[in-house]
Amino acid sequence: MSPNGISIATTTWNETANIQKLIPTIRNTLQRIQHEIIVVDDDSPDGTLQTAKRLADVAVTKTRQGQTKGLLHGMQLAKYPIIITIDADLENNPEHIPDLIQQTAKYDVVVASRTKLPRISEKIAPKHSANS
Repeated sequence: MSPNGISIATTTWNETANIQKLIPTIRNTLQRIQHEIIVVDDDSPDGTLQTAKRLADVAVTKTRQGQTKGLLHGMQLAKYPIIITIDADLENNPEHIPDLIQQTAKYDVVVASRTKLPRISEKIAPKHSANS
C-alpha cells in the first residue's frame, strides 16, 4: 500500500451511462489529491467493463455476487490506506468525498449517512412502524 492517497471503489451492474458521469466527476473533485478509481463489475452484459477500463485506474469483472462482495474485492485491490466506497448509480455525490477524507484525520472509520440527504424515494415513501 502506498501511504499518501485515496482509493475509490465502486461496483457496477449495467452502469455504462452512470460511470461515464461518475468517474470524471470523481477525478474533477480529487484533482489535487493523489487517488485511484477501482471499478468491480458484476459481469454486466452492457459493456460497463469496457467503459470502466477506459476511465478507471483498475477495472475488473467477477461472477455476479452483488454489491457487498464487489466492494470487498475492490477494497482488496486498493493501493492506498484510505478507501472510500461509492455507489455507481449517482445517488452519492462525489463532491462529498473531500469532507469524508477530512474526517479520516479524526476517526479510523468514517461512514456517510443519508440522514440529511435522503434519496428521493426515501422522502416520498410512507414510513411504517414495526407495529403497523
